[in-house]
Amino acid sequence: SSGINAEYGGLAAPFYSIEKDIRSVPVLLNEGRTVRAQLLTIFMFTACYSILSMFADSLMYSLFYELSEAELIYIDLILAMSIDLMLGYSESRETIATSRATKQFFNSFRLLSMFCFLSVCVAVQFSFIYYLEDQSWYVHIPTTTDELTDGSMDATYIFLLIIFQMTFPAIVYTMDKEPVYKNRSMLCLLAILYCFNTYLDIFPGTFVIELFEFSVSPSMWFRVQVILIAAANLLVSIVIEILFIINCPNN
Repeated sequence: SSGINAEYGGLAAPFYSIEKDIRSVPVLLNEGRTVRAQLLTIFMFTACYSILSMFADSLMYSLFYELSEAELIYIDLILAMSIDLMLGYSESRETIATSRATKQFFNSFRLLSMFCFLSVCVAVQFSFIYYLEDQSWYVHIPTTTDELTDGSMDATYIFLLIIFQMTFPAIVYTMDKEPVYKNRSMLCLLAILYCFNTYLDIFPGTFVIELFEFSVSPSMWFRVQVILIAAANLLVSIVIEILFIINCPNN
């Protein structure tokens, strides 16, 4: 058995070894289910991120606005890529789940869960735009059908909202597996992202405003409301996912 590593050697041990020992079997089963759960979480995060991006872009295009290049780079390269990488660092559970794993990698339960999550986020985006445009200090930038305009208040605050929304799947879709607070790498990353996102929203400096082409609200209370709206969005998404977990625990 010198050519077989300890884990796989343990699987075959009862058939050729004097000492009958299959202690590695639970470890292999546990790690196998962890990898499967990680792949599902990464898939759902990527799908939600892509669909949220599509709806935000569609909303902006309908108003003849667009996100700036710096905003798109921050979303695609810094936020999404870093979360995708950290989702793969979750550790396996200490005990094996008693329920049998489903045969399908992606089933109707997950599809309905994702649909509810995205519906809430998209509804918040559209409602937020109407709320923004209803403010007394809101400045409308004239647009034309021939060319998209960036640097508007609409584009600025949709960006500041979706950078919070795009972190939510990393929290919501790990609750029934290994909670995000047990993944230290992910927890540290989310803390850094939330601090930076809050800085972009509440106290953006001149350099940041010019780089991201922000049109900042003069109302500090409105800037705080962006974070409160995002927090309420996350809370509703968590409650919905908990209801799914309670009613379909084996999925």
